[in-house]
Amino acid sequence: MLIAIAARLRGHVRGGDTVARLGGDEFVVILLAPVDQREAILVAERLIAAVSAPFTLAAGTATVTASVGIALSSPDCADPEALLASADATMYAAKQDGKGRCALAGARCGAGV
Repeated sequence: MLIAIAARLRGHVRGGDTVARLGGDEFVVILLAPVDQREAILVAERLIAAVSAPFTLAAGTATVTASVGIALSSPDCADPEALLASADATMYAAKQDGKGRCALAGARCGAGV
């Protein structure tokens, strides 16, 4: 199932973007080209829809949901771990609001994250 989810994620980002599994059932998607809030939300919504589509298995179909935390970088971002931590905390906030949602971190890396 994790391999199929990763394939769906890769299928909905651009060639230079990165999809990686962090552990368990968590993935990180890094968009290479600079994006603004609007574009990041559109990508997140596209990824949520892709993951939420039913999976066909030998035993039948399965559905899963995805919650996405978005953290935007800035040109002076020198701490990628802080950016990832911000995205992770924001993802958990999205989960608390319900399944299949995305949330945007309140600050950019390098601006108080």
